[in-house]
Amino acid sequence: MMQQTGSLEGKNRTMQSPAGTADPPVHPVLYVDDDCALLDVCKRYFDQRGSVAITCAASAKVAIELLKTRSFEVIISDYQMPGMTGIDLLVHLRLRADPTPFILFTGKSREEIVIEAINNGATYYLQKHGSPKVLFAELEHKILEAIRRQTAEKSLKESEARYRAVFENSMTAMVIHEEDLTISQCNDTFLQMTRWERGEVEKRKNLAEFIPQETIPQIGFHHRNAGQQEATGTNRYEAEIFTRNGEGLLVHISAERIPGTTQCIISLFDITGQKRLEEELKRREDEIRLLYTYLAAANLPYRNPVLEVPEKAAAGGFGKKIYPSFPNPAPVRMWDLTPSQRNRKNGLPES
Repeated sequence: MMQQTGSLEGKNRTMQSPAGTADPPVHPVLYVDDDCALLDVCKRYFDQRGSVAITCAASAKVAIELLKTRSFEVIISDYQMPGMTGIDLLVHLRLRADPTPFILFTGKSREEIVIEAINNGATYYLQKHGSPKVLFAELEHKILEAIRRQTAEKSLKESEARYRAVFENSMTAMVIHEEDLTISQCNDTFLQMTRWERGEVEKRKNLAEFIPQETIPQIGFHHRNAGQQEATGTNRYEAEIFTRNGEGLLVHISAERIPGTTQCIISLFDITGQKRLEEELKRREDEIRLLYTYLAAANLPYRNPVLEVPEKAAAGGFGKKIYPSFPNPAPVRMWDLTPSQRNRKNGLPES
């Protein structure tokens, strides 16, 4: 069995790279074939290319032992080999949930082999026919394409896992609905808010069933145009939704289109308590304002030193004007008197 060795040419190439640049990554690849001459030619070709680092195994059993201690970005395998075929090796890996991209590289061209390879999870199938230069160039292309696909799929799975964690564990109610407003997914917070069970909502209920009939066109407009409305912020608004028992909740809704789909994700934040508190504060402010107005009006006939006090003083022989002390500041402001001015006019010490 030939083991991977570092290429002096590759090392020199790395050392001579221009300042500020880096060589592309070298991808570790396992090539399994009982044709040792082909293994050697393939390894020499990729050592010169510098994009792939080939490790060779002369049989499937040797490859399995290597895979116990090492990992590779791609596995290439011949089909017809002693002991285990290339498809036997593929099945062995897939039964152990090994997702490494697998290229069946063989001289066999029977259609049933191709179908069996694809059905068992082979990434690509390539025949060993034609010019070696063209053949290895095609093999390199498929190796790099398999790595790109694997990287993209891994990134997508990680992104989906992060998204699901945020979606499911968010303290904000969240819903994903289709273009016709059918709810395809909802999180636990939404179910707690509306008091429904998941099996009763997902793919069974329409968002329109949770909102008043008169607001359905408005909400449909917002959600159909969520992508265009992001810049203006009009995809955020307030609306009423109903719980299972018919209770109305006022919620702040934010709608966003999921890129590349017709689906929309919405978040709903319950502002019912906040609105009730704001209404109660406004009601109390109105009551206090009205109370002050009545108190001011009630005090005026007894506290006008110009109209009433002089007349009573003349009739009773009193010659002094009285400016009473006000518990309510409104009349004081109306007469434009400060506490010091009032005390001075009443003959009292200034405060």
